[in-house]
Amino acid sequence: FYGVINFSINIATGSSLLEAVTYFRNHFFPFVLYFPAAYAFKNTEDQQKFVKFLFIIFIIYISTPIIESLINISGLSLSWIPWYHYAFSHGDRFEQSGGYIKAEDSPIIGLLSFPHYTVVPIIAIFALIYPFMFTSSKKHLKTQANNFTLINISFLKYFYIVLLIISMLLFQVRTHLISFFVALFIFAPPQLKRPKYIITAGIIFPIVFFLFSLLSGTSNVFAQFINGFVSESGDDTSLSVLLSLNDVRFVVQSKIFNLFFGNGYNVISGTTFDLIANSTGWEIKLVYYTAIYGLFWLILILSLCIFGFYYSKKSAIYFSVNSFEYNFALGFKVMMIVLLIDACHYMRMMSWPTLDMWIICLSILTVNYKKITSSRSAFINL
Repeated sequence: FYGVINFSINIATGSSLLEAVTYFRNHFFPFVLYFPAAYAFKNTEDQQKFVKFLFIIFIIYISTPIIESLINISGLSLSWIPWYHYAFSHGDRFEQSGGYIKAEDSPIIGLLSFPHYTVVPIIAIFALIYPFMFTSSKKHLKTQANNFTLINISFLKYFYIVLLIISMLLFQVRTHLISFFVALFIFAPPQLKRPKYIITAGIIFPIVFFLFSLLSGTSNVFAQFINGFVSESGDDTSLSVLLSLNDVRFVVQSKIFNLFFGNGYNVISGTTFDLIANSTGWEIKLVYYTAIYGLFWLILILSLCIFGFYYSKKSAIYFSVNSFEYNFALGFKVMMIVLLIDACHYMRMMSWPTLDMWIICLSILTVNYKKITSSRSAFINL
């Protein structure tokens, strides 16, 4: 409904019909998925099929960057791979489309045509399916109603985790190296969250990262990871850019109407800030989308997140441990944390396919939450 309002505002303020339709289609219309998803996944068996489908997508996502890397190491051109050919021809970051990256210098991009786009659904899916990968397979738990696990072979569980780590290191997206370890920390057993284990992990990870850099032939990867946060010049996104308040001031100082309903793409696309690093600003995309769509949009998005956390908490309390609903609620909660970390930089929650997946998962969570409310109503009637 708000998308329709925003569509009308875009038209009234000078956007072309095609632009207004595109913005609506990309960022607002996908929420219609909530309603057919609530109908399609009202049964637990169908919800389990959806999780299995996401697991297959996850395997494809983490396998392709490794295959791409092997092809690159062999000396073959990456341009014959369909998604590389598409990225070079249409991606605004590549020289062929007016960008700054030469095709021969292309990073490993993954199926969605750029590492920053591909890595977000990977970590989001990982967070959601993790409880189903590591659900206890003990016999007495198998007898519980509604128990569901994706993998019964321990070797495969850790094999996929290793593939995921290799893929993450190949993508070199700093934000989601952090979100990945945040997700692992949340899922870790309580005994592993003791200070001595956290300190040990803090020592081991940089060593492993540095060794990977040497083995992959890119010894400066570790330095790039650090410089990306503290560099004050060059193409790196520095911490000073991320913490800049210029974009926040732009939103706060907007006219009352624009403050609540947004300034639109036409205004934002021409707005840059005077920064030390080589950046136009708008590095915190949650603020960027707020500038475009307004505080009303921000309230709606954050409300959905709050309700998601609330439904997850209630489901975790109501449903038995290791039931499908319990594990789905746990996975959804961590997926939301990953997406909120992402919103502090990329906000891919507003883009396909992460947006579509999030909406469907939110719908499934709501269906399960309604089981709680309906059972309570039945108890009261009794």
